[in-house]
Amino acid sequence: KVKIYSPFVVLVFSIFFGGFGIDRFYIGDTKLGILKIFFGWFTLGIWTLVDIILCYLKAKEKNFNNFCAILSESNILA
Repeated sequence: KVKIYSPFVVLVFSIFFGGFGIDRFYIGDTKLGILKIFFGWFTLGIWTLVDIILCYLKAKEKNFNNFCAILSESNILA
């Protein structure tokens, strides 16, 4: 089973709960989520604003990589 991340959910998490690192936890970046909890306040919200775009793009990238892995396993691209 492959995990598919919803870019819309990532955007919602980033906008409303980004300061708590929920967006990073959702896409599987646990270490960055923990760092964001403890040091995100130090950046005065800049990290949270930049992470809205970065997490959205990361979710799309992970979905694409998962899709390519599925295709390569089934020898469709080979």
